Amino acid sequence: MCYHYSISKQVQRLEMRFGAIYEASQDFIPKFHTNGFRFELLPVITAANPLKISLFQWGLIPEWTGNYKKATEIRMQTLNARVETLHEKASYKNLIEHKRCIILADGFFETQHEGKNKNHFYIRCIDSDIFCFAGLYDVWQQKDNQQVWRTFTIITIPANETMAAIHNTKQRMPLILNNESENVWLKESLSMNDINNCVQIAHGLELETCRVSNLYLSKDKDTNTAMVQERIELPTQLIQGSLF
Repeated sequence: MCYHYSISKQVQRLEMRFGAIYEASQDFIPKFHTNGFRFELLPVITAANPLKISLFQWGLIPEWTGNYKKATEIRMQTLNARVETLHEKASYKNLIEHKRCIILADGFFETQHEGKNKNHFYIRCIDSDIFCFAGLYDVWQQKDNQQVWRTFTIITIPANETMAAIHNTKQRMPLILNNESENVWLKESLSMNDINNCVQIAHGLELETCRVSNLYLSKDKDTNTAMVQERIELPTQLIQGSLF
C-alpha cells in the first residue's frame, strides 16, 4: 500500500506544472519523504477548486464522523482506498461523485520482501518529474471546538509488472495520473469507464526504480532529507524494472 511518498519541489514549480495557485504557500514545507501515519498537511487539488493548490491532511475523516476519538481511529484506516471498493465502503461511496482530488507527488517508497530480508525502493515516473495520485477528500468539523479538518485518501490499484516485482506481497500500487488522466479525474462527473481508463493508463506508465536504504522508515531520525532518496548498491539478484 502507499504510505510513504515525496513532494520535494518548490511552490513555483508546482504552480507551473498544474496551472494552479498555492492557497497558503507560506505554510508548505517541501517533503523528501512523508509518512502517512504522521497525518501531515500536504498539497492537493480538488475537483471543486481545480485552479487552487490546497493543504489537506493525509488520512481521510468522513464528514459524518461522530467525535475526535472516532476521527483518530478512522484516519488510521483511510490513508489508502482500494479502487475495487470505492462504491461500497461507507467512507468513500459518497465521495467518488463530487469529492475527488489529486495529490501532488514526485516519487514514492515501497518495500520488497526477499525471504527474511527486505529491500527498499524509491519510484518515480519516467515521463514527468512531477505527477500526482488520484484521491478522495472530505471536510469534517469537530463538534466540541468547531475545528475544521480537510483530509484525503490515496486510491490504490492492482500493481503493474514493475510494481508487482517490488511490492511483491500485496502487489498494489497508487493510482498514478498523467496529464491526460488527471484532467479526467478532476472533471465535473466521472463514470466507471473513466475510472477504468485511468487505471489502464496507470498500468502503462513507465516507472524508474531505485534501491534506497531504510532511512525513510526511521522513527527517531529526521526523514525529510534528500538522503532518503539516495541510491545504494543493488545486489546481483535484480528486480524487474529500469533503474536510475
